Amino acid sequence: MPYIKISTHDLAEADTDVRRLERELAHLTARHPAITSGRLQLARTAAERVEARLELFLPTHHVIVNAADNATQTALHAVLLRAATELRHLGRRAAAPRPVRLKAA
Repeated sequence: MPYIKISTHDLAEADTDVRRLERELAHLTARHPAITSGRLQLARTAAERVEARLELFLPTHHVIVNAADNATQTALHAVLLRAATELRHLGRRAAAPRPVRLKAA
């Protein structure tokens, strides 16, 4: 698994969430082996609001996704789902053939 830095701010229950998140990130990086590293930030933005921000670094791309919710687990699930969607889109674009233009001599 590539190195992914996880940081939490103002979250009392973060230990349990981080352990669960490490497993989910391992699944995501196993499905997308081009990921070289990443950063995940969890922060309480208001008394009842948690924001998750995930940055994934690939050799030629930098994927950034955010999600916020009242529940930490819901925000984490949403940010991982958005990251998986973005990575699928990148994979489709890379696999699509590019048009070739030829010039007459």
